[in-house]
Amino acid sequence: MSNRWRAWLCETATVTTPEPLDAPQTAPWAPPVAVPPPPPTPHASLTGAGPSPAFVPQAVTSGPVRSSRALATACLTLYWCRTGAEALQALAFANRRSVINTAIAHSAAGGITRSDVDADDRARALIVTVSILLVALTLAAAIATSLWARRVAENARSKGDRVVRPGLATGGWYIPIGWFWVGFNQIKNAVTRTGQSPRLIGRWQTAFVLATVLSSLILRSSDTGDTLQGLRNATTTGLVASVISLGLFAWCTIAARKALRSTTDALG
Repeated sequence: MSNRWRAWLCETATVTTPEPLDAPQTAPWAPPVAVPPPPPTPHASLTGAGPSPAFVPQAVTSGPVRSSRALATACLTLYWCRTGAEALQALAFANRRSVINTAIAHSAAGGITRSDVDADDRARALIVTVSILLVALTLAAAIATSLWARRVAENARSKGDRVVRPGLATGGWYIPIGWFWVGFNQIKNAVTRTGQSPRLIGRWQTAFVLATVLSSLILRSSDTGDTLQGLRNATTTGLVASVISLGLFAWCTIAARKALRSTTDALG
């Protein structure tokens, strides 16, 4: 074949090329479909079937619960000792009243003797000694009570109570005037949140306020008067106040015993 024909065939020939295979199309991005959660388990109070075997109810705690019974026993012992000291104070006032009556009789008969003065000095010293004993027992009782109240407050916190403040439960017993309610209120809060009534704590608080106020009045009236008759009147006032204070502190101790027992049973 001539070169002319060969060139013509090349120009008129149709070259067919195979079409490329379609590339796989990538699907547009879409957020993953959320898997629905399993259906909730019916509550026991609605179904009446009770909790599942795997459920074990537990109290919300944040620390160990330590027993406060030993501290409660120490508090009660000191309360009774202080009540006994009130009885000693009443006897001391009665003794001085007797000494003053003897001095008055001697004064009417002819004059006070040196023995009368010495006897009155000893009687007054006895009253002062008993008063110091009362202050010491009161301080010891306050320390024991604050330690017991702190243990109770800490146990309440360990059981999940976030309202009770152990700091106030401890220091409230040393705040002037505040010792009448600060510490008591913390104990009341702890007891109330256990579902029990704070009535016993309230009775203890009332007895404590009355007994403490009257006891302070005794200290002010124990040695007033410039004459023998004035001293006898003051000693008689102290004697009567001591007897009343003795009854009030005995009532306070009985109320405290019930409150200590119920609070310790509720909070450990």
